[in-house]
Amino acid sequence: MDTGYSEHEWATLLFAPLWVFQAAAARDEMDEQDWEALAQACRAARAYRNALSEDVFAELAAHFAELRAGFERDEADVSDGLAEVVALLKGEDETTAWGFKADMVAMAMQVARTLGGWLRGAGVGSEEKQLIGHLCSVLDIDEREFRGPR
Repeated sequence: MDTGYSEHEWATLLFAPLWVFQAAAARDEMDEQDWEALAQACRAARAYRNALSEDVFAELAAHFAELRAGFERDEADVSDGLAEVVALLKGEDETTAWGFKADMVAMAMQVARTLGGWLRGAGVGSEEKQLIGHLCSVLDIDEREFRGPR
């Protein structure tokens, strides 16, 4: 697939959902159950805001084990990795960049719902709000503009 990105840049974009999942799961180290949940999420049919998000999740689903191994070797933490993603997205049109970032926040919200208080009917807890606020800040997306998953 010709993405218009270098190999390193494309890998960085592919790692974005992995960093987001890691942050949303509130784990420095992820266990096999976490990785399987993420692999299933990548394979799940879902509407994305744009083709870039679709391409990233499709490639993650198709090559998950290989990309996981590369991610585990990568030394970037969540904030540094996502800052690099934001820098790469500056080369995209505003709609594509915003949509990709919003899809990452939507994924974080879904993970938090699955693992946290939202699933138990407790609503959005302070930890989830803090996580979403942090991700919006790192991804340079206005939290007030974000309306969550479609």
